[in-house]
Amino acid sequence: MSASEITVATVNWYSVPFIRDLFSNILSTADVSDVSFLICDNTNGYDQRIGQLSFPNLRIIQNDPGPNRMSMAHGLALNLLLSQVHTEYCLFIDPDCLVLQTGWDTICKQEIQGSVVAVGAPYPPWKLGKGHSFPGPHFHFFKTSVYQKLDVDWTPYSSSMLRTIYDQGARAVLKVASSIGYYKKGRSFSQIELFKRIETMLGVVSKDVGWKIPKRLQAHSYTVKLFTVALRGTEIHSASLDKSHLYHDLAETFELNL
Repeated sequence: MSASEITVATVNWYSVPFIRDLFSNILSTADVSDVSFLICDNTNGYDQRIGQLSFPNLRIIQNDPGPNRMSMAHGLALNLLLSQVHTEYCLFIDPDCLVLQTGWDTICKQEIQGSVVAVGAPYPPWKLGKGHSFPGPHFHFFKTSVYQKLDVDWTPYSSSMLRTIYDQGARAVLKVASSIGYYKKGRSFSQIELFKRIETMLGVVSKDVGWKIPKRLQAHSYTVKLFTVALRGTEIHSASLDKSHLYHDLAETFELNL
């Protein structure tokens, strides 16, 4: 068992260059250097570059996703990763993320108190139909023992055929609405009341990775905390962000959370 408090875990699908940069970034911004790293290699060893990674406390799990691809393969890999975490806290993070906040580990641990068992970045509001009240798998810091005890399931999609048909139709409606709104207003279209109402009426119809977990946590009176999604036109002020204009530029192109 690792002496680390935190395991940083990610899924590899021919993304070793991103993972190398991510892990270096994690170490450079964390308050402590004793962080464990865990990778689920969904290429099952075919991505030979995985052997080039050299980080302290690194474990690599080879996994054959079989016929599963994309979100389903990702969700199943996260389930496997969760079963292999032995530290008090875990961070699930996508390979193409970067952490700009120094001391992120201390900040996240301080948020895990009382009923709060997770903190992270929600799906942004311009991704209509996704759950916006729960951290997505792209940055999801959580109390390991709670998630393991509840045996949470990260896989996407509904098991009901009728619900699947409804979701497909509703996503088509939201796709049209999103295309029109994005063309006219950019990402800020998601703040228009009409689009909010349409999304609220249709519900979570894009059941992506981790969508099942909120109900499981709520059933046991657990709660989560969310980062703030920076939108174009949103004022970005923080003592730690001394070059706010640069963060405005980032928010124009990337998903930026504060």
